[in-house]
Amino acid sequence: PAPNRSPSLQNQPMADEQVQALAQELWGDIDGVTVKSRKFGKGIVMSGMEMQEALDAIGLLPDCKLPADNSIHYGHRTLGTSQVYFVSNQTDKEQVVTPAFRVTGLQPELWSATTGDVRTLSGTPGEETTSVPLKLAPYESVFVVFNQPLKNTGQGSLEINYPEETLLSDFPEPWEVSFDSAKRGPKEPVKFESLIDWTELDNDQIKYYSGTAIYANSFEIEEVRNKRMKIDLGNLTSSAKVYVNGEYAGGVWTAPYALDITDWVKTGTNQLKIEVVNNWMNRLIGDQQLPEEDRPTWAPFNPYEEDSELQASGLFGPVKVTRVNY
Repeated sequence: PAPNRSPSLQNQPMADEQVQALAQELWGDIDGVTVKSRKFGKGIVMSGMEMQEALDAIGLLPDCKLPADNSIHYGHRTLGTSQVYFVSNQTDKEQVVTPAFRVTGLQPELWSATTGDVRTLSGTPGEETTSVPLKLAPYESVFVVFNQPLKNTGQGSLEINYPEETLLSDFPEPWEVSFDSAKRGPKEPVKFESLIDWTELDNDQIKYYSGTAIYANSFEIEEVRNKRMKIDLGNLTSSAKVYVNGEYAGGVWTAPYALDITDWVKTGTNQLKIEVVNNWMNRLIGDQQLPEEDRPTWAPFNPYEEDSELQASGLFGPVKVTRVNY
């Protein structure tokens, strides 16, 4: 809206009169109701418009067009000639979206925010934007980077960006799980016929366990081909490290709980070890059931009671090894 007075306390009433004269020159017959805009010099004066109406009036496309429900957030930074977008799923559900980035002539790439892996994406180039199909796990964040000349001039495809995976092993055999006896876990390894939440077991050494547990199993690979292989841990609480044939393959702490293990897989039998660490709240809750003088744990502020809800802990799966051809 056009101003009608000066915020200054000096030179009144001349200051107000000067502001009104300048406003009349700029705003002219704009009243914000029947007349909402007019050109002035090289610019446009607008009043009485919603933001989207104003952006549409000047033909400005969104920097990154996303669903209107605010489920996906983004940030954008220009680094030299590269355009870097940070795209984040703000929900606890998988989201399939196709953001339209205000970038042309450059090839989209997916840069993993957790592993650093980089791979080419397919996109649909337009006159002013490039649309890129994305599949985001719950709370997953990724970088979509444009810094190479455009190679893919076809239609962007979710199937190309996230191809169907070939199952190599889903671990039908029982898991051997070792707990730390120094943290009051079982002294001997425990056989898990299926992957289950520790808090659902009757064994208090596992039910209230807080610390590291090591899951051991093996899987067979008939032939190591020139394709990528990955392991998907399904779900867990709260972080894990993966070892394949005794070599550290990486850690996970957020969805998707998956890692590329191609460099460590061999033809034949492969040994898998997963170190899972939970939080210490279950131990604090379990110790509330002991006499105060018998509680090994201590905290200056303990919000938990003996009947507080336990935190689901351990490796829940399903764990599977797949082959994928990007």
